[in-house]
Amino acid sequence: AWYLQKASGKERDQRFSYGYGRLSLLAALINGVVLLAGSIVVIVHVIPRLFEPQIVDATGMFWLALLGIAFNGFA
Repeated sequence: AWYLQKASGKERDQRFSYGYGRLSLLAALINGVVLLAGSIVVIVHVIPRLFEPQIVDATGMFWLALLGIAFNGFA
């Protein structure tokens, strides 16, 4: 999507007489499809866990949160 967005700024040429401006719409479509597919995968995995909850390993989440805070602090 990033490549298509960058390419959409190119001027017109022999192949595309109106330019490449519509490539940004294709990039948006690709982003939307990827986000929708990811959302569906998450929902499919979450629904069974709603009916059969599992114990969460909070130790890993704690260290990941500390790592995120450290990176945000340096940024």
